[in-house]
Amino acid sequence: MGKIFNTHWQSNTLKAVSYALLSGLTLLGSLNAAYANTTDSIAPEASSGIHTEQTKVAHGQKFMAVTANKYATQAAYNILEKDGSAIDAAIAAQLVLGLVEPQSSGIGGGAFIVHWHEAQQLLQHYDGRETAPENINSDHFISPQGQPLAFFDAVIGGYSVGVPGIIAALELAHKEQGKLPWASLFTEAITLAEQGFIVSKRLNQLSGWLAQGKYNLSQDKSNQALANYLLPQGKPRPIGSLLKNTAYANTLRLIAKKGSKAFYEGQIAQAIVTAVKNSSNPGQLSLNDLSKYKAIKNNAICQQLNQYKICGAPAPSSGAISIIQQLIMLNNTPQLSGISATSPSLHHRLIEAEKLSFADRNQYIADPDFTQQNSPALINANYLNQRSQHINLLSASKDTAKAGHPEQTASYISANSLELPSTSHLSIIDSEGNAISMTSSIETAFGSRVMVKGFILNNQLTDFSFIPKEGNEWVANRIEPGKRPRSSMSPMVIFKDNQLSLIIGSPGGARIISYISKTLAQYLLFNTPLEQAINSTHVSNLNRTRSTIENTAAGKELSQQLKQLGHSTILKAQTSGIHAIEVTASGYTGIADVRREGAALGQ
Repeated sequence: MGKIFNTHWQSNTLKAVSYALLSGLTLLGSLNAAYANTTDSIAPEASSGIHTEQTKVAHGQKFMAVTANKYATQAAYNILEKDGSAIDAAIAAQLVLGLVEPQSSGIGGGAFIVHWHEAQQLLQHYDGRETAPENINSDHFISPQGQPLAFFDAVIGGYSVGVPGIIAALELAHKEQGKLPWASLFTEAITLAEQGFIVSKRLNQLSGWLAQGKYNLSQDKSNQALANYLLPQGKPRPIGSLLKNTAYANTLRLIAKKGSKAFYEGQIAQAIVTAVKNSSNPGQLSLNDLSKYKAIKNNAICQQLNQYKICGAPAPSSGAISIIQQLIMLNNTPQLSGISATSPSLHHRLIEAEKLSFADRNQYIADPDFTQQNSPALINANYLNQRSQHINLLSASKDTAKAGHPEQTASYISANSLELPSTSHLSIIDSEGNAISMTSSIETAFGSRVMVKGFILNNQLTDFSFIPKEGNEWVANRIEPGKRPRSSMSPMVIFKDNQLSLIIGSPGGARIISYISKTLAQYLLFNTPLEQAINSTHVSNLNRTRSTIENTAAGKELSQQLKQLGHSTILKAQTSGIHAIEVTASGYTGIADVRREGAALGQ
């Protein structure tokens, strides 16, 4: 027991995000239309098929770990077996994830961490979201011609690199919640980096994306570190081959010995700044930006739904707020008990609730240190009861939804941000009942593509709206110095009758919200078995005139049924990676989404 070892982006559709002015539309309207076309056409990380070769369901009575990769799950298990805490195990797992799935997350990115302390009955949130450089301005994504930049003109190179926050957040959480020594949590990742790990099918397929199209990494002479690492001779490393990363091992040794200071100051910080400035598309990051970075500890945001208390990361994450909105609006709709968990009627109601919540999200949610917002008003029961009245049970709304008017919330103009995160999620519970729900990201697949000292830097600044204002009206999620971009990452912790019940989260860009909302709706409101709810058909609508349905046999049938209710639909692969732990009287059940290469392991 305890051993578990026995994707291709349609990049041409991203050219739609050239954001040219459309006849008869405002600049902001043009941008929103371009976002809609782009996010409807692509998945944030390409599908690599169904993965059943790993242990997708595990049971335990002492502890449980579910992560996005078998190596990371094993690393977490090994720490838990040594009586390490949930945060200890999460650190060990995340360091391994940065090695074995570099397309998704790593120490060059950020994270939201929701932590439950069982003995103290205390739920806290650690914010390791990236921040914008101090020398940036609100027109950062506006071209000299006055138009928003094309997405890849912004994302490639250092132009959209924010200050990485994950190391600071992990260290802060460890100081308060850790049991084992900080340095001991780095051992497994260092060993794997030096001795090598087996290249998976998913890493092989996603690496192939880097060698195609106009932005072929092999032809980018200033960003050669990543090309040399993943594309020797211009081709992705074969499935099953051994891949080593001694530079990453050396970086981890420094951080293990000296803590986060070794990352935010000294040779690592200097290497980051140099790489950003010398990339093919230079950015504004400075040594001062890195040395000033601070992780934030604050309260999770929670709301009651029947006997459940649903909790998650607060703003600048929009995930928990939007999911809570959708579930409460759904629960408010009449005759909910008369439909089934997989019925077109349920998905119709979820689509309509999602439109309403995304309208609110795009207008109001941003970094609370830079905006006048009132998150509690967005999840207020009376407000959501009013919003749910807009859901027609018999037919689809033909237009996009408008934002509501929650009390004491400042007025901003609505704007999308092109969230296409390459992301990872892990769920862990330790032998003392402490729990971690953590979602981490470097944004787009392989982030900025800038690799330094064995890790890849994020491109999280593209999570800001490219348009800062229209006329005299500001966009809440505009870029500003020191600001944290809005995110859809949704690490969630659910309580039933005041007892820990579920730890859950997923990667998947803005559609993370859809994935978790659908899963929780089926599980909490319809008592669907958790594994079934996780793997059931995904349906999403980001306040568009068209809904995206998972391209499966069941999805095709559902699509036809939704069309009869007036919905416009498109079939696409959906690359969720939901990793959850269910807490019951008999112990823990860990479940990994079959759509990615995650694994569950417990004792």
